[in-house]
Amino acid sequence: MPQRSRVQYILHNIMPLLILILLSMPAKSQDTLNTVEVRAFPANSAWAMADTLQIDLIERQKVNYRDYIRRDNHIFALTDSHQVIAWDLASLDTISMQVNQLGRKYSAISKDRMQNIYLGTKNGEIFKFDSQHKEISRIDSIPYWVWAMGFDQYNELFTVVPYAVYQPSTQRFWDEFGNHTTSRIVDRKFLWFFNRRTDRYFILPSVTYIDSKNRWWLCASAGEFGGDLQVFDLNSHEIYNEEFKGLRPEAIKPRSVFEDSTGNIYITSGLQHFMSSGEIIRITPDNIVTEIYNSNDNKPASVEVPALFKE
Repeated sequence: MPQRSRVQYILHNIMPLLILILLSMPAKSQDTLNTVEVRAFPANSAWAMADTLQIDLIERQKVNYRDYIRRDNHIFALTDSHQVIAWDLASLDTISMQVNQLGRKYSAISKDRMQNIYLGTKNGEIFKFDSQHKEISRIDSIPYWVWAMGFDQYNELFTVVPYAVYQPSTQRFWDEFGNHTTSRIVDRKFLWFFNRRTDRYFILPSVTYIDSKNRWWLCASAGEFGGDLQVFDLNSHEIYNEEFKGLRPEAIKPRSVFEDSTGNIYITSGLQHFMSSGEIIRITPDNIVTEIYNSNDNKPASVEVPALFKE
């Protein structure tokens, strides 16, 4: 085909098709000002039209989450910058949280047995959150960093503080946890001036979970140095020091804890240090520990996990 004929062919045949494609693509316009930001848990975001929820842009967000709870059709989560993020799972839309404009650093989130939501701060303030009006009211203040919160069968509040489980109403605390996964000995002060070596102590958890028996699983991770498993019984108000048979200390680098419909507890562990690795262990109601997955094996163990996630 002669050069001139090729140009004419492109102008008369190819160019109209390109123009049609360009016209069919969504254009950035003032409509963008009417969009709302949608964040998909845990760390994706999208721009969606407020009326149609048509997604125009999806991008990865560098946001880490400390903890979250689910209530009805909503998820409330705490970021590592101590702010509250909320999603409406029905509309896939974020919810405006005016509590973030108050300058507080939220460090804990929980819900009681009546599904009321509570927030704790690094300054020791404890707030009840009104999810309907998106407002908070302070119900208590303690002289410690509120690291985590839980409730007993009477709906009494318990907190994790540095370095103990603490009950605000009685000012009682528990810090002599003896069922550690390692044989580590620590130095603790007593009488303000002296140190004593002990194997009974409490480590601030990186993951917490309350199971169907109201046992509070307080799992700590120290990365390549391993982790720890501490359990507090919220019904009896006692440290749960039962032995977990078959638990390997090096297998505990907790990332999450959950329970199935038959009362088995699952702990996922993971580490990225030179190379990635991960394990899942199962703890039966009689405290027998079984590793059901190890990434080093490149395949899960041949076991069935019934109803893995439990509401």
